[in-house]
Amino acid sequence: FGCRACGLCRAGRDQLCLNGSTGGSTADGGFADYIAIPRARYAVPLGDLDPIVSGPLADAGLTSYAAVVRVASACRAGRPLVIIGLGGLGRVAIQIARAQIKAAVLAVVRRDAQVEPAIALGASAAMTADKAVQSVGRRTAGAVIDFVGSDETLALAGAIVAPRGLVAIGGIPG
Repeated sequence: FGCRACGLCRAGRDQLCLNGSTGGSTADGGFADYIAIPRARYAVPLGDLDPIVSGPLADAGLTSYAAVVRVASACRAGRPLVIIGLGGLGRVAIQIARAQIKAAVLAVVRRDAQVEPAIALGASAAMTADKAVQSVGRRTAGAVIDFVGSDETLALAGAIVAPRGLVAIGGIPG
């Protein structure tokens, strides 16, 4: 919950507020049956959505959505979005990217066995990291979202992102 006074909060990025609090971390709550929230805007009615099914959306959904939205403008003029990592965040990001942007969505996966699942989720193509530079091309990706955050994956992102493209690190890298 943001402080509502700092520049991040005023810019609508209150989840990054350095003066705010987090239920279950810096404030009581989080895993409780009920939690008091400081402002109604933090409450989202679930309607008929099952909280058990929708629970992961609060993390994987919002984290992936924020990353895709942040880089979407760089994926114009035929420059693809490359998503590195097919864990929970990467899987959700592929689906969100397919729905939010018109550019090709390419997935970089750890093993060949992950290629088909990435395509089934909506990736235009999928490849292992050792094939990514040849498949994507040097300095051609409009944007890269790295959900792994290792030295190797960040080096790959730097090798394939186009000039004035964007590289985002999604989630909490190692």
